Parts: sequence; structure tokens; C-alpha cells
Amino acid sequence: MNKLTTAKRLDLILELCIKKENKFLFSNEIQRDVLPELSKSEISLLLKKISKEPKPVARVVFTEFAEHIEKNELTDKFLQQGGYTHIETKEKERIKRKIYRDSLEFDNAEVDLDLARKILKDYSKTKWYSRLGFFIAIGLVMFELIRFVID
Repeated sequence: MNKLTTAKRLDLILELCIKKENKFLFSNEIQRDVLPELSKSEISLLLKKISKEPKPVARVVFTEFAEHIEKNELTDKFLQQGGYTHIETKEKERIKRKIYRDSLEFDNAEVDLDLARKILKDYSKTKWYSRLGFFIAIGLVMFELIRFVID
């Protein structure tokens, strides 16, 4: 048995709404027709997820005894554009890109750290080379002064 994602389950509910035309679709019908593996409380959670969208793609009504859903003007267009599955896919791609970007930043930080270690390792040698160069320069200046004074 294949495991359906939440997004695919939401899309199945909306597709069933479209098939039912202008009728209300109750949670027990959803359970019977498309999602028999889910309990009524799980279906209720899916319906709540649909109703909590900023622009609900279907009209969901919760009563004391049952929940029902019916399509609205956005349902068809939403499913034609890919539905919840499309949204989930885009979100997964965004997360993958973020993980990739973070790994690149980590690799760059690692390279920078290696470079800093090499610089610190070579710093003591460089310091001695610069001191030696300074003393040679002073010696040459003294030599030139003495030569200037003698001439």
C-alpha cells in the first residue's frame, strides 16, 4: 500500500469536491470514497487545514455533528495549477536549495579557516624574515653612510 502525503490527500479531497458538483461533501463520504485508511478525526484535521488557508480553496463548514466541504470559485483553478502537491514540491525544493546554500557557506567557512591556519602557521616565519630584512636594511644604510663620509 502506498503512503499518501498530506498534500496528496488534500488534493484528493478537493478533486472529490469537484466531482460532486454543487453538493456538500461530508467527512464520512470522504472517508468512504477516497481515504478509507484515515479516521474521521484525521479527515477533520485535513478539512481544518483547508479552511485555515489565507484564501480558502473550498468552503468548509464545521458543525457540532459533522463537517462538510464544498467547492468554491478557486477550487478548479487551484487544482489546475497543481494544488497542494505543487505547493509541497515547491517547499521541498526551497528547503533543498537552502540546505545546499548552507552547505556551500559551511564549505567556504572551512576553506577560510584552513587559510587562516596556514597564515598563522607562516606568521612566525614571516615575522623573522621581516626582522632580518629590517636589520639588513639598517646595515646597508650604515654602510652607505660610512662610504659617503669616507668619500
